[in-house]
Amino acid sequence: MRIGGRTLLAAAALILGIFSGSETQAGVYFEEGFEGTLTPNWSTDSCSYMGISSPANGCNPSISSDMPHSGSKSLKGNYTGTCAVAGTPGADCGVWAFRSYGPTDDLWLRFWYRTANFTYNFSNTKNVYLNTSSTGVPNGVWEHVYGSREISFTMQNVVETCPSGSTVTCVYLPNVSSVPLSDNQWYCIETHNKMNTPGQANGVIEAFVNGVQTVGYYNRTFRGTSSNGAPSGNSSTAQFNGLKIFVQAGSGYMYYDDFAAGNTRIGCGAATAQDVTAPASPSGLRIQ
Repeated sequence: MRIGGRTLLAAAALILGIFSGSETQAGVYFEEGFEGTLTPNWSTDSCSYMGISSPANGCNPSISSDMPHSGSKSLKGNYTGTCAVAGTPGADCGVWAFRSYGPTDDLWLRFWYRTANFTYNFSNTKNVYLNTSSTGVPNGVWEHVYGSREISFTMQNVVETCPSGSTVTCVYLPNVSSVPLSDNQWYCIETHNKMNTPGQANGVIEAFVNGVQTVGYYNRTFRGTSSNGAPSGNSSTAQFNGLKIFVQAGSGYMYYDDFAAGNTRIGCGAATAQDVTAPASPSGLRIQ
């Protein structure tokens, strides 16, 4: 039996997680098939950079019927190859769709991804930026660096020494296997970011493309032991609590579909056509 795209068993597990009193036990925070409007679940306020006031379907990226992975729509980013200054009318980069969740120390994302006639920027082309709570750092972004067709993770204001030997901003390049992302093909991208326990080196960064692991960094130290320390306000209490699907730096078209976030690996099964969000905790309920 299926209820709103979930099996009855999955729905029961979700409810049990809610009864425990912690959102971090909810498993899957949301699934999005982009079949409806972006608002109200996603904020499109950054469209003001393009002189547009919070459109329901977004501005760039926006909901489109051009290239769905499942259903009839997906989220489309139009990269023009130029980049005006973000915050000014007409800016075609630095614009995003934002959604909150969590907060959580342990975040898994799953999304289907496709490009057409795409050239990645020589510096970086952003995909998904991970917001964090508290002072906002450390935070990071899944992106393509140095014009690469492989996905990497860049994390800002970490306390550890970066793999490259630099500090503050670390680039975690593919280090397990190489899976370049070609045009005109859908890929299932799974990412995993886990904050370290303050005072311990147990942070994790992982990525999988069509089930093949490409990125794997373990025993890392992202957060320090101070709630407002170095570098740049690094906080021991920072947790992942939101994400932005960016359009920034590149040329061509980029598509996202069947997007999901949670604190457990979700897998590459397609999301439901309609957006699914964990329901609010019931009140006045007694379990005997």
